[in-house]
Amino acid sequence: MIRDGLKLRDVKVEKVERKQSNGPRPVGNNKFDIDGYTFYGHNRLTKHHKAKRGSGGVGIFVKSSIEEKYKVNILDKTAKGILWLKFDNEQETFCVCVCYLPPKGSSRSNDPEQFYVDLTNQVYMYQNIGQMYIVGDFNSRCSDISDFIEGVDDVTPREVIDYSSNTNGDLLIDFLVDCNLCMLNGRKGKQDFTCISKRGKSVVDFIITTHENIHMCTDFDVKIMSDITNELELQDMNQIPDHSVLTVSIKRESANQQDKTPLASYSDIQKLPSKPRSRTIPNEFLNDDTVRVKIEQVIQNIENNLTVKQDVDAAYGCFVELISDEVKSKIGEKSEGDNQYRKAKGKSRYKPYWNDNLKLLWDKTCEHEKVWLKWKGCGTKKKRVREQFLTSRNAFDKLLRKEKRSYQLRQQQELLNLSTENNTRDFWKKIGKLGIANDRRSSEGNVCKDIKTVYDTWKCKYEHLFNVTDSKYDEDLLCTVQHQLENEIINLSGKDSEILNNDVSYDDVGKAVYRAKLNKAGGLDQICAEFLRNNSCVNILFKIIKFAFDNGVVPATWNNILINPILKPDKDYRDPLGYRGIALMSIPCKIYADILNTRLSSWLEENNILADEQNGFRKDRGCIEHLYSLTSIITNRKIERLSTFACFIDAKKPLIL
Repeated sequence: MIRDGLKLRDVKVEKVERKQSNGPRPVGNNKFDIDGYTFYGHNRLTKHHKAKRGSGGVGIFVKSSIEEKYKVNILDKTAKGILWLKFDNEQETFCVCVCYLPPKGSSRSNDPEQFYVDLTNQVYMYQNIGQMYIVGDFNSRCSDISDFIEGVDDVTPREVIDYSSNTNGDLLIDFLVDCNLCMLNGRKGKQDFTCISKRGKSVVDFIITTHENIHMCTDFDVKIMSDITNELELQDMNQIPDHSVLTVSIKRESANQQDKTPLASYSDIQKLPSKPRSRTIPNEFLNDDTVRVKIEQVIQNIENNLTVKQDVDAAYGCFVELISDEVKSKIGEKSEGDNQYRKAKGKSRYKPYWNDNLKLLWDKTCEHEKVWLKWKGCGTKKKRVREQFLTSRNAFDKLLRKEKRSYQLRQQQELLNLSTENNTRDFWKKIGKLGIANDRRSSEGNVCKDIKTVYDTWKCKYEHLFNVTDSKYDEDLLCTVQHQLENEIINLSGKDSEILNNDVSYDDVGKAVYRAKLNKAGGLDQICAEFLRNNSCVNILFKIIKFAFDNGVVPATWNNILINPILKPDKDYRDPLGYRGIALMSIPCKIYADILNTRLSSWLEENNILADEQNGFRKDRGCIEHLYSLTSIITNRKIERLSTFACFIDAKKPLIL
C-alpha cells in the first residue's frame, strides 16, 4: 500500500465494514410522521450499499381533512416503485397512483420495460373503478413527441420546453398512447423544468390523467426550488433538492357546495366583504353626472328614512350601498395578489449567520438560473450561460457552508467561555437564545382542528376576556369608589354643560372627516376615510350623525367591531389568548366619536376638571411629561441623599381590569 508517496509494508487488515451513508431511509414498514397528514408508503425492503441518497421507495401524504370525507385504502403495491391509493365515499370513487422509475445507471435494478408493463396492466385493471391520476418521477424525457393519436384523440397539443429525449421517454409515450392517457405538463397552467441541477435541466416529473379528465384539472403549476427557497426563506439548507414541486387543483363533480366552502356549514360565521383599494381614488369618484343623480336619490331616501320612518339603520344602509357601488365601479376591490400594503420581509431570525454577501450571491444565482432556464439558443453561448449559473451556485454553496461553520464555531466558543467562567445565568440564557431550550417546552391541552370547535373556542375566550365575572375585588373599595363618583357628579352639576348638548353642525362633521387618519383599516362596512373626503359624503354623513345625536341612537353596524388578532412575541399560536386583539371600528362611527370627544375634552380642559397628573388622552401631553416628572424626582432625591423606590406595573390582560 502507498500512503503520501511512501510504501507501507506488512499491512494487516483486522476488520472490514460497509460504510452507511447518512440521511433518512424509510425501509420496510417505516413511516414519516407529519402533523395533520397520514403517510401511505411502498418502501424498499432492503438498503443498497451503493445508494448515494436516502431514497426508500414511493409514498403519498394524505391530509386529515380529505380522510374525513373519503375512505382511503391501499389498492395495489405489488409492483416495485408503484403505489395505488383508492379514495371512496358514497358519492364517488377515484384512484391516485404515485410511481418512480430509477434513471439509467442507478444503483437500483432498472428495467423500464417491465416497469411500464406493470403500470399498463394496473391501469387496465383499475380504469373502471373511477377517475385516475398518475404522478411521479419517470426519468423520461419525451421531447416534442405527441402523447396522443393526432386526428383521432380530441386533445390539445402540449407546450414543449425540453426538446431532449431518451429511451424511457419513448416508453412513456407508448404507454400514454396505449392507455388513452396524457400529460398535464404543458397543457394546463404554468410550464417549467421539473429537474434543475448543476448537471442540467429537464422535464422528467409528470402528472398524468385520462383525456376525459383534463377539464377537471385547473391551476397546474411547476414551482422550482429556488422560488420555494426564497418564499420560505430556506437559503441556509445544506442541500437544495433538484426536483421542482408540481401542483394541480382537481374539481370534483359530486362535491356539494358545503364541501367547497366548509366554513359555510357554521351559521355563526359570516364572510367579510372584500377590502377596497383606498390609495388610488380617481377624481371622478362621486363626482360625475351619472352618480350625482344617484346621490340625490340616496339623499331623498335617507331623509325619508330619518324623518318619516325614524329608521337610522335603513338610512345608513343606503349610504353604505352608495359607497360600495361606487368603489366597485371606479376603484375595485383588493385581490389576494394585490401587494400594495405588503411590506418587504426582513431577514429571518432563524438564520443568524445569513449576511449581505450570502444574499448577494443568492440573488445572483437565481438571476443566472432564470437566464439559463429561459435560454432558447444553442452552442457556445448556451454553454457560457450554464457555466455562469454553475459558477455562481458553487460559490454560494461554498460560502454558505463556510459561514455556517464559522457561526457554529463562534457559538461553541462562547458557550465554552461561559462554562469556564462559572457564569450559569448567562450560560443558560445563551442556551435559550440558541433555541435549545425550546425543545423542553411542552404544550398543554389538546389540539383540535375542527372548524366549528376552533371558532367556538375563539368566541368563548374573547367573550370571557371582555365580560369577566370571576375576578376578585374588594367590595368595600368598590362601594367607596362609587360614592366618590356620585359626589363628583353632584359637584360638576353646577358647571356650564350646555355646550355639550349643542346641535351637531355641518362644520363639526366636516372638520372631523378631515381629521380622520388615512390609510387605516375600516370596520365591517369597509368604508375608508379616503372615501369620505368629498362634499357629498360629508353632507350625507351630517344628516345621519345629527339624527343619531338628537335621538340618542346609532346604526346597528356601529355596535359591531371586527377584532383582528395579532400573535404576541414568544406566544403559542394555538392559544387564542396569545394574540393581541386589534379592534377595527367603522370609520363613520369613529368620526361621530371624534365629534363627541372634541366637545368633552374642550369642556374638561376649560373647567379644569382633570387632575394635573393626568397626561394620557390629553392634547399636547403624553408619556414624556411623566418621564420628566420621574427623572426630576429621582434626581432631586439623589441630591438630598435619599432612597427612592419605584414600582412599575405591567398588566398581563389590561382589558379585564
